[in-house]
Amino acid sequence: MNRGKRRIKFSNKSHAINGIISTILGAISFLLMIALVIVSYFFKGEAGVYIGSLGLTAFVIAVVGLAKGLTSFKERERYYLFSKIGSIFNAIMIALWAAIYLIGTWYL
Repeated sequence: MNRGKRRIKFSNKSHAINGIISTILGAISFLLMIALVIVSYFFKGEAGVYIGSLGLTAFVIAVVGLAKGLTSFKERERYYLFSKIGSIFNAIMIALWAAIYLIGTWYL
């Protein structure tokens, strides 16, 4: 009876801590984006400077998350799954935030 291959790990590796932090920061930036888009929608684009400053903070969070994700690849003997996810996710968030800011400056 072959029930599939069983994977047995003989390794002391763990996930890169900065990679996990990077993924969490990307998720925070994403959740802030969703929340701010909803708030801005209800205020018909007139949400004010506080919402804009919170958006800028979310952009900075994504930049820090990308930096953490890229530096996590320097950790030795680690799994880099969260490093890859966090780096890609934060890069996408930076591009989305930049697009929102550029679109916002065209319509001023």
